[in-house]
Amino acid sequence: MGYHIPIVGDDTVYVHNLDTTLFAFAADTGDERWRTPLEGPGPAPTLGGGRLVVATENGLKTFDAASGEQRWTVETPAAGVFDSPPVIAHETVYFYGGVGVSAFDLADGSLQWRVPIGLASDSAPAVGDDTLYVAGDDTYLRALSTVDGSERWRQKTAAHIDCNVAVAGETVYAGSESGTVLACDRADGAKRWQYSLPTDEERQRTPQMIATDGARVYVTTDDVLYALDSKTGRPCWTIDTHRRRYSSGIAIGDGTLFVPTEDSDSASEPSAGAVYNAANGERLRGFATDAPYGFDGGPSVAGGAVYTNGRAALRRYSAEETGAAE
Repeated sequence: MGYHIPIVGDDTVYVHNLDTTLFAFAADTGDERWRTPLEGPGPAPTLGGGRLVVATENGLKTFDAASGEQRWTVETPAAGVFDSPPVIAHETVYFYGGVGVSAFDLADGSLQWRVPIGLASDSAPAVGDDTLYVAGDDTYLRALSTVDGSERWRQKTAAHIDCNVAVAGETVYAGSESGTVLACDRADGAKRWQYSLPTDEERQRTPQMIATDGARVYVTTDDVLYALDSKTGRPCWTIDTHRRRYSSGIAIGDGTLFVPTEDSDSASEPSAGAVYNAANGERLRGFATDAPYGFDGGPSVAGGAVYTNGRAALRRYSAEETGAAE
């Protein structure tokens, strides 16, 4: 079905197949609700305001989330599979594509503003209140006004930034290719703390994804997941059985983490994912897939279920299988 994270909302799961088609399925049964042609889709769709926005090699395309009817298209900027998805907030679509950040009206696609950055990046921006936080290959973390794109502050990091930006409370988090995780004050960009990921056999681990529940910051690399105290940056615990896949990440729900792993609950039934206690990293359970590559995209947690996306199949795991809260 594809290899991006499933997008869940309004009792519907949205995915595309990285090729020609965008799908909507009932979240509880998997029944197909609609499908529509989609040429050259890139990263995962973005859902908001009753619209589904997809970045493609031919620009941004927007669909009615309930019917799949196409609403508007803008031809630039274009996006590849590994580019960051759009962000929807304040009835606006924000997209870091090419060498700049653009804001489009969600209703009709009209351009609200565009700010050149200088270098392209795969880093996904984040919105907090009236500020868009953007990081990129030019080594800077920036805060832009969502109203007009004007820069409020910038903070230089040690290297290129491909990792996503995360926001919680009064802090914004980013991770650079130097292996550094950085926490900055949302108001003025002042550095609160930074943490350097340990090296392994002369190889620097680099942040692939950052997520936070407010208490801890979770940072994934190719093979290790780190939990850091959100206020101090001190390490809380690590999971060395984490295995990043094609576009997989982590999901947070009700004090637990859902992550891809190569752990196995039995010799005959490999586990696609595992559930960990977010406070202490204790492994609570694993849940299995019925085919290889079943956990390449995801997980997503919604309504007491976990959704993963992989080769030729979208999968739903119930609360009984994963322990997800209803």
